[in-house]
Amino acid sequence: ATVDDGTVVKTDDLAKAQGIPPQFLVDILSDLRTDRLVRSHRARDGGYVLARPAADISIADVLRCIDGPLASVRDIGLGDLPYSG
Repeated sequence: ATVDDGTVVKTDDLAKAQGIPPQFLVDILSDLRTDRLVRSHRARDGGYVLARPAADISIADVLRCIDGPLASVRDIGLGDLPYSG
């Protein structure tokens, strides 16, 4: 799903847009919240919002959150390697 930075997205809406079970998404969002990649908003119109602009969150940030530390190549972490693809 694509939304503007700062937009609160309901878990059910995001799960439906991505075609995944809501409880699976809740588990992922819990990990992302623990690593401060998203913030939760509780209220009638609650949901989740990115904790910082999407452009500032790398795939490596998400992978580290879900799977733990990344391997390194020549003592450079995978998240720090240049990529021109």
